[in-house]
Amino acid sequence: MAIGSGMVKPFAAAWRARGYFIFAFIFWLIHSTISVPFASVPNKAWWQDLIDKAVGSFDKIAYLIAIAGLVYAVISDVLEYVWLNNLQGETQKALGEARSDLNKGLAETGNILKSGLANFTAGLVGMTFESVKVWIENGRGEPHQVRSVAHCALVNYYGEHSVEADSFLSFSLEDMLDNWALASAQTWEGMSSSVTIRGCDIPDHFEWQENRNYTVVCPSSSGTLPFRLEGSFQVRASDVLKAMDRLDFRVRFANENVADFRSWWQVHKISALPPDGTFRIEAGGTIVEYDGIWIRYDIKAECTISQMRTSVTIYERSLISTEDRCYSLALRHPTRGVLVNFSLEGLSNWVVKPPVASAQLYKKGSQAVQIEKFHKDTCSARMSGWTLPGVAMVIEWSPS
Repeated sequence: MAIGSGMVKPFAAAWRARGYFIFAFIFWLIHSTISVPFASVPNKAWWQDLIDKAVGSFDKIAYLIAIAGLVYAVISDVLEYVWLNNLQGETQKALGEARSDLNKGLAETGNILKSGLANFTAGLVGMTFESVKVWIENGRGEPHQVRSVAHCALVNYYGEHSVEADSFLSFSLEDMLDNWALASAQTWEGMSSSVTIRGCDIPDHFEWQENRNYTVVCPSSSGTLPFRLEGSFQVRASDVLKAMDRLDFRVRFANENVADFRSWWQVHKISALPPDGTFRIEAGGTIVEYDGIWIRYDIKAECTISQMRTSVTIYERSLISTEDRCYSLALRHPTRGVLVNFSLEGLSNWVVKPPVASAQLYKKGSQAVQIEKFHKDTCSARMSGWTLPGVAMVIEWSPS
């Protein structure tokens, strides 16, 4: 009987700790049967990484619960042995109370462990919009992580078809937002263009004059902004030098003049055409060439940005053929607020047609563009919202 009872006691103690061992077995079984769900993902999102770490920790939780069960079994067995060996009543009573307190403490420990695990699992499942929002706003995630969260959100909102590589959503993220929404990128604000076309003593040509103003917005207050003014027109060899004397281009960036074609021409001009009737002049970022039919000019400058908002002023005076009857305003950057004024001066036999604006195709429709036609030789158009890069406005004129 002594041997039998000695063998029964450990099993009885283990039976009392069966709850610990059952929980330990469950977590071990889960760890053995469920693989890490996102182990093959090359660039895991933060929540994927968090879930992988939780699943990978199930074996550690199983070992911890099992050890707690063993501790409980050993201590329970020791207390029972002391109790059964008939110690003094006070000692027996004290040990009984101690064992009761220990059982209660171990039970509470198990409950805390189970409760903590339940809270941990519930936290994974119950991540709220506010928690993700705070995580993003506080800058805790890497840029590629935040972008991945945004992309997943947009794909789930707009539909699975948007995951295609050439979808409109991918184009908007990669070719628009990634180019123009970063702090180092530049947008334009308050674009104003006033164009006047008038008669000219160069045969078959009008004189073109434009004053353009806008503000360059760069949140990082750093970087460079390239300028490029280019154009061409046909002119007879007998009029080419006189036409060149009429050209005038000036660019002012903040308080600095970065381009002045008229001064440049005074330094580099030629007094007579070469025998072959052509020429090419290249100096200081400006190129002018004449092939016997076409005058082409290309003026380049690069400015350094040092503040969030920088004003830009461009003045142009050039020539256009009387056969050219269309003006296109092209934007190189997303622009908020565009105003165009167009007028014909001293051309009584010509009339201006109402402008056509790309913003008219936006969802706001007629509210996006306000077009006014003051007279047959003047018109005005205003786009108060955002206009994407590209052709923003087209104005035509024709003989009346």
